[in-house]
This record gives sequence, structure tokens and C-alpha cells, in this order.
Amino acid sequence: MTTTNREKMHSENLEIYIRKLEKSLSHQENSTAKLRINSEKIEIGIYLNLDTSKSLWLSLFHKTEFLFLQSIPIIDGIIIENVMQENLQGISLKKANQYDNNIYLEFLSHIITELMEISSPKQAVLRLKQLLQSWKIFFTNSKGPLSKERQIGLIGELICLRDLVLPRTSKLRAFESWEGPERGLHDFVFTRCHIEVKTTIIGGDKNFHIQGEKQLDDIQGKHLFLANPILENSDIGHNINKIIESIQEKYEFSSIEKQTFMESLNRAGYHIIHYDYYESEGIRIQVETPVIYKVENTFPRILPDSYSNKISVKKYSVSADACAKFIYSEQLPID
Repeated sequence: MTTTNREKMHSENLEIYIRKLEKSLSHQENSTAKLRINSEKIEIGIYLNLDTSKSLWLSLFHKTEFLFLQSIPIIDGIIIENVMQENLQGISLKKANQYDNNIYLEFLSHIITELMEISSPKQAVLRLKQLLQSWKIFFTNSKGPLSKERQIGLIGELICLRDLVLPRTSKLRAFESWEGPERGLHDFVFTRCHIEVKTTIIGGDKNFHIQGEKQLDDIQGKHLFLANPILENSDIGHNINKIIESIQEKYEFSSIEKQTFMESLNRAGYHIIHYDYYESEGIRIQVETPVIYKVENTFPRILPDSYSNKISVKKYSVSADACAKFIYSEQLPID
């Protein structure tokens, strides 16, 4: 996820390589053309391949060692294979028939960018497995960019992750506690407390929209807090890419921490494939410090004894002004 807009190999660059392959095919008798696209100094070669039927695929081969996946993930739209070539075993990534070509080119771009300078077979296979897992999550969910409403919701959760959670616990624990991307009842779940995030925009709706009658119920042996990140639309503000990058810049992540964070983002619907969209079309905001409310006693909410078991409440709203006396100014009791 640290790949920036400038560093990312765009699908337009792949089109240039494809044209080179097509030209090569037209001047040779072979049915397949191959082009290495990373430096010869790197022990693992990354190759684009094109055949006369216009089938395009990526292959990876180490100069002397076998390169293979012990378990091959099943990803809709992508054919992943261990292949033999000139007595070397490598890995092939190919598009399934009729799958969206633009998404496939973005997929190849991301894989190439992330593996471009890796020489170690072990490191390359590990990184490839991580990337394929992220793309599997992406292909399983919606393939379009997040709507403005969902960008706002995710930005709010990321701000709470950055400013409230990560300073108070370990990085892995912070990511593992983040249940918002899984559509959990609460966005963050810890041993001593739960945190539900309700993000608002200055000048917009001042109500907190509660999902179901149980979302603000008391939790046995735990505290429940409502965190309210307040955003302001601004042409010079930060988009969701910059919020994510601010987290990565503020906290140094290990490989497993980075991957856990990435997978959570993918489950939430964010993916690097839409980086340029968020840069040009994404919402831009200025951020105020989240307001924290402690949900207790007379906090305005629906409780089990206020309705019968014959009534189901799917959604209701609470005025932010009505919660003012429950503002919590101490450190959150996370773990």
C-alpha cells in the first residue's frame, strides 16, 4: 500500500510493452513472444508473454532455483499455475477468458511493481502470496471504487485507528481489533472496551445513525464508546489515499503488520487499483480531533426494556447535541 501514484506502473505502460510484443510476433515464426521487464541484474526475471491468440500472461523465473507456489489460491478471473520452462520451474499468472481486461492490466501492474526488485525466491513467493490474497479479497467484493458515503465512513475509522487506537496498543492488536471492515456490530473490539465510529461532516447531518437496536446496548464487563471524527470538505484537504499514507508514515510496520493492514483495507473496499480515482475524484477533507462519548446510563439510545421482542428496530438516529454531556476526555481504556 505504500506504492505511490508516481511509483506505480500504470496500465498505459503495459500497453507499450504489449505493442512491442505484438511487433515481435509479427517478425518471427514462433507463436509466442516474451519480454523481460525488470533488470537483468535481478535474480528473478519478470516476463510478459503474448501469443498469436492475443493471450497475455506474466511469468516469473529464477536464474538457477525453482520458483513455485505450494498452494495455489483460487481467484475468480485469474489463472495461477506452476510451470516448467527450459528445466526451470516458475509461476504463471494469466487472465481467465472474458474477464475484464482493464482490471487484469491493473492487477499485472501491481504485481510487477511489488516484485520488480526482489531476487530471493523465498521473499518473492511470500510477497506474491500476500498480493494474491489481497486481490482475492478485492475480486470477492465490489470491484468499483468506494462511494463518497463509504469513503467518509472508512476515513473516520482510519482516523480513529491512527489517533486513538494505534497510540494505545500494539500494531497487530490494533489491526486485529478493527472489525469495521468485517461489518461487525462495533468498529473496534478490545478486552476492556468497544468503540463504535460515527463520522460526521461539518454543515451536514448532525445525527448519529445507529444500526439496529443492539448497537448501543450495554456490554457485560466492558465499556462502550462512540467516537465521532468530524470532517470538513476542503479542496485542499486530504483524500483517502493521503489518510492511509499518513498512518504508514507515522507508524513503522513490519511485513506482517503491513499485510494485515492491507487486507483490512481490502475488506473495507479500498484497493490500490483505484488510487488514481481517489486522487482525482475522491472526497477531500480537513480533519478535527475525534470527539469521544461514553455510552452509559441515560445516554440517548434504545435499550431492550424500551421495546417488546415483537418489534425490530433496524436503524434509528441520535442527535449529536443530545450526547454532549457524555463527552469523555480521559484516555480510552483499550488494553
